[in-house]
Amino acid sequence: MSVPISSFVTNPWNFNIMSDEELESLSADIKVNGVKQNILARKTGDKYEIVDGEHKVKAMKMLGWKDVPESMVTIRDFTDAEVRSYVRSSLTRGTRKDLVREAEIYLFDYQASGLDMKAYAEKIGVEYTKLSRILKRNNMGNPAKAFLQRNSVSPHVVDEVMNARPDYHFPLLPRAVGRCSLV
Repeated sequence: MSVPISSFVTNPWNFNIMSDEELESLSADIKVNGVKQNILARKTGDKYEIVDGEHKVKAMKMLGWKDVPESMVTIRDFTDAEVRSYVRSSLTRGTRKDLVREAEIYLFDYQASGLDMKAYAEKIGVEYTKLSRILKRNNMGNPAKAFLQRNSVSPHVVDEVMNARPDYHFPLLPRAVGRCSLV
């Protein structure tokens, strides 16, 4: 048995980013060595939402795979909260994180919850102060957000920059990561 590769869908809580070069390298590794760890997914209707392994699926698509052997897929019955928790715990592996997308998804989910921020933080298992810092990224101007999405910037650097006046966010980011002088 196999799973059609077209039935895999991305998980909105996965903020990992992989450069084109990293994805090509992963693709080459899969071509030579196969898939080393299973794709972790949950069944949602007729689709499989990827909990862990999104870049593997992208690499397989690059290689022209149409189906994934069932033996390479682990299906678990995760709740939404368990998916968020699992993805948060696995974000430390390898790739960069899209800090802007993370902030946007958290804001959307927070607003849809109808809860106050402390209750929402408790519900999703994120420390209140960390959630507050993540949500503040939504207040950055578009140039600063674009810079974050193009460059590897530590969340700690972003937190420090967010303490500055909003009109300083973009000029401080390149300086903070040593990419260029103030604009």
